[in-house]
Amino acid sequence: MQSPGPAWREVVKRDMVAIKEAIANRDLPTIGHIAQENALRMHALNLAADPGFTYFDGQTILAMQTIDRLREEGLNCYYTMDAGPNVKVIFDPKDQDDLLNALTPLFGAERLVVAKPGPGIEFLTEPVMKF
Repeated sequence: MQSPGPAWREVVKRDMVAIKEAIANRDLPTIGHIAQENALRMHALNLAADPGFTYFDGQTILAMQTIDRLREEGLNCYYTMDAGPNVKVIFDPKDQDDLLNALTPLFGAERLVVAKPGPGIEFLTEPVMKF
């Protein structure tokens, strides 16, 4: 497979600057929009490769369409994906129940995992392991 080249690197560089600013400003719509569009661009590169490929399956497309519809209906939610078929949803915590109520009938509660931010970094004054 050929490298996507400098154009992709420039897009990622621009997205990183913008998303860091959005994170600092706690701007969920901008964070979600950038994450979603970046994931779509990455997967578009997969489709445009020689030979082209995709990780998407029917459930992936259903999740993407559902999140887009829920956002159009007023939920502050966006999808993103890594190199695989699994969809991650970035959402406003106040919408969690509505989001789960919409997704559970489609995918089953056992397939939905809600992750939350961890405690943040911790500076250690002593080495964790001594050799």
